[in-house]
Amino acid sequence: ATIKPPSWLPKAAAAHAKLPATNVPWSVALSFCKGMGGDLPSEAEWEWVARGPEDRYFPWGRDAFGPDQVHIFADRVLVVAVTSATLDRTASGISDLLGNAQEWTRNAFRGADLSDGPKSATHKAVRGWPLNTDGRSNPAEGSTYRSPGCADATCAAGEARALERIGFRCVATE
Repeated sequence: ATIKPPSWLPKAAAAHAKLPATNVPWSVALSFCKGMGGDLPSEAEWEWVARGPEDRYFPWGRDAFGPDQVHIFADRVLVVAVTSATLDRTASGISDLLGNAQEWTRNAFRGADLSDGPKSATHKAVRGWPLNTDGRSNPAEGSTYRSPGCADATCAAGEARALERIGFRCVATE
């Protein structure tokens, strides 16, 4: 599969070197993780890491944040690369669960009542806060924020733009 850079990606290599890989279709992300000996995280695994055994509201706790601490503002992401100083870090050192890009999971997207069946055969659950284009509204759900992501070529044309904001991380079993 050909992966095109997102339209918002800066042209200068130094400006985008530490930004997340986005615009990667679900099947490519899954294949990459499998090729590395891992998998995409399940929704439960993703949320466990983000909330921890303390059931934190945010990955770092309950402290408030601003755009210089968590990279959820699209206009800021272009100029602020992820650093070790980011607030978006769990006590165990996992970064960027709510900033930078939303992330694919291996689960089909289900509604709020997870006992319901999948809402669509083509949509997978995406976790993490979306990159906002204007920075004025942030989801109130904290670490529990989730949304559907189109995972195959049959999705509506407008959903392709959302893929520019979706990345992934791999998990491995011990």
